[in-house]
Amino acid sequence: MGNEVSRETSEANAARFEADFQALVDAKYPEDLKRYQDMKITKDKRITEERAAHQRAAEQRATAEARAEEARVAEQRAAAERRAEKTRAVEQRAAAEKRADERRLTDARLAAEKCAAEEARAAAEKHSEEGRVAAEKQAAAARDDAREQTATAPPPRLVRSSKGDALLKRPLKPTASALEDSDDQPEVAAKNPRKRKAADDDQATDGKKAGLAGIGTFRKNQSSKSSAEPAEPAQAQVVTSIVERPPKWYKDLSKSGTRDKHQANADTLLIGLKSDITKVKAGKGLDHLFDSIRTKLHSVAFEYVSGQLLKNNRMLDDEYGLPRLFDASQASGVQWPFDIKADAEELYNKWCRRIFEPDLMRGLRPHKPEIKVGGKVLQESQAAIIDPSYKDQVSSKYYGNGLLLNGQWWPLQIAAVRDGAHGAMMEGIYGGQGMPAYSCIVAGGEGYDEDKDKGDEVFYCGTDRTDGKLEPSAGTQCLIKNCELKQPVRFLRSHNLHSPYRPDVGLRYDGLYDVVSYRKVEPEKRQRHVFRLLRVPGQDPIRGTEPAKRPTKQEVEAYQKDRKNRGLT
Repeated sequence: MGNEVSRETSEANAARFEADFQALVDAKYPEDLKRYQDMKITKDKRITEERAAHQRAAEQRATAEARAEEARVAEQRAAAERRAEKTRAVEQRAAAEKRADERRLTDARLAAEKCAAEEARAAAEKHSEEGRVAAEKQAAAARDDAREQTATAPPPRLVRSSKGDALLKRPLKPTASALEDSDDQPEVAAKNPRKRKAADDDQATDGKKAGLAGIGTFRKNQSSKSSAEPAEPAQAQVVTSIVERPPKWYKDLSKSGTRDKHQANADTLLIGLKSDITKVKAGKGLDHLFDSIRTKLHSVAFEYVSGQLLKNNRMLDDEYGLPRLFDASQASGVQWPFDIKADAEELYNKWCRRIFEPDLMRGLRPHKPEIKVGGKVLQESQAAIIDPSYKDQVSSKYYGNGLLLNGQWWPLQIAAVRDGAHGAMMEGIYGGQGMPAYSCIVAGGEGYDEDKDKGDEVFYCGTDRTDGKLEPSAGTQCLIKNCELKQPVRFLRSHNLHSPYRPDVGLRYDGLYDVVSYRKVEPEKRQRHVFRLLRVPGQDPIRGTEPAKRPTKQEVEAYQKDRKNRGLT
């Protein structure tokens, strides 16, 4: 009890002491206490503000992360849409190619049916003609027998002289010379037996070898022109120059601000080409710019363009377009490489004539191999021909270059015929009866050891005679006329030629050659003649080496793609 009272007393005293001490302190240091309290309030306020700032920063980071996530999701959605669009485009292209293949197959069937009908009709006509000839022979024989029985004065050998009259009444069979002299067949004889393949061995081989890349099989030992070769169509015109520059159809167009998305690549190439031409005039980095211009010229040749696109880019204008590359009056003093000038002019001529189709086989019905399904022939093998409906075929009945440019190239001989470089589908020499040859193709061949190609000098064998006549063949006679009249001949080289000057594939036009002399090699047997040809001076070099080489890389790629599409590789 006493202890508890003592403890309570002690606690009361301590409390009273502390209260007295606090009162003493408050009374003695009021300013320090106030300062301490203000500092505490300030510190608490700063801590509160810092906490609020940290909270706001965290909220901002969260908002930014949310926005970034939304952007990422949107980008993923857009990428998925682009992939879907690309997939749709691929599917559409595949569907279009499938439809095109179906159309080609249908065309092949129709063509096969038409060919079969024509063959049946020809066979019927031939059978009818043979029957008529046989009937006339029988009638003639009957008349001869009647004359022999009734005639008394003449001896038997004179009675048989009436057989001559009977022979005159028979249908005359055309001879080789008659075929050569026919006005309807102006092309001259083939180079036998080599029958120069001037394109590519572009045929399928199914027990028989087809030649001339889809035109037909070369027949050896044939001294006259192939009767299967069609004459030039009526719409084939001699085109040796561009009369109006730029052409009227181009002048009649107005520039348009609309861009066709299907021609976007061609538009980009044309804009880049004009930019490079402008940079060349500044005189810096010429070699690099020349290579860039070559690439663009060779690439745009395989892009689809329209007259409106050319007008929008002013490509046929003398002052702003392609003429700046080949027309000296528009070159502003620039010395353009000869191959750029030739390629630009070739493209300009093509566009002026409104030939916008970039396909190497335009206007042609190329060779088609036989197609069998389950033992049934769906498509017979068909030789290449020029489509009768093609309106831009050029006649080859002219002398000189015409619109041809040095180095111009074709994948097949039939394509050279289409563009007027040569006039015979199979033969190596082309000319009219009694006239100098317009053109010739050197393609080599077995048994023609006299052929020598030295570039500017060529020793060239004419066509052999195989029918026993003691006169040169029609083709040889044409080249003799070239020599006598000093008329240059257009000269094309085939990739089949064994020569360092040959093109890699197809045929290349290498300019004009003079036929300066000739000699007989076998005058009594085949009437073989060897001609010495010299390249006409002043022409650009033969385009067999880089950077001027033809065919170009783009041409070779297009040729290989076409062969693959037609099932030839």
